[in-house]
Amino acid sequence: MTVCIHNGFEKMGGFGSGRRPERTRYAVEDMRSIPMSWIKVNKAALLKAPRVINWKVGDSSYGSALIGLEGNSVRVTFQVREAKDRPWQHLAVSVETIEQPCHLGGVRRWFVCPRCGQRVGTLYIGSDVGCRHCMRLTYWSAQADKMERLRLKKKKILSRMEGGHLAAPQRMQQKTYLRHLQQYQKVEEQINELFLLEIQKILQTRVPLGKNGWL
Repeated sequence: MTVCIHNGFEKMGGFGSGRRPERTRYAVEDMRSIPMSWIKVNKAALLKAPRVINWKVGDSSYGSALIGLEGNSVRVTFQVREAKDRPWQHLAVSVETIEQPCHLGGVRRWFVCPRCGQRVGTLYIGSDVGCRHCMRLTYWSAQADKMERLRLKKKKILSRMEGGHLAAPQRMQQKTYLRHLQQYQKVEEQINELFLLEIQKILQTRVPLGKNGWL
């Protein structure tokens, strides 16, 4: 059975393409990820048989892996290649999981990063499997200017709506929908205000065209 995880952002190109060519570090939004919450939701099915997880942005797929449970470990099987003209290599990594008691009762399960041994809630797959720090990942918002951060926030709000538009999703509660709509409208206002400020700066800046003229 194939399960899709939607990134929630509009990517340019496939896995590893990145959004900004000058960037030297990938962002978590560029990567294939396995959150522990997904393991928890699909635990019953994973105990019966491994499942294929397929990562998507919109209708575009950018990778897949086979996920299985082996005792207290999660086995991740995937393919990598060093370059487009090189053959694919099959890799399998077993990642230990541990339980931590919660203050109000119950337990919470974590991955143990196979590279640094730290307790983490999400694994990332590149040429290897590891946590955000070991994979040297950053966030899009940390590499963006103010306008781009607002646009990313706007896309994130839209991603919570079914179909990525402002119409009320059938399965979403009215209260939740109105909260998302208000957040979207607020971000829209902030984008418009920032755009007007940039236009004012341009109009107030006089650039000499020659001896007798100004722009």
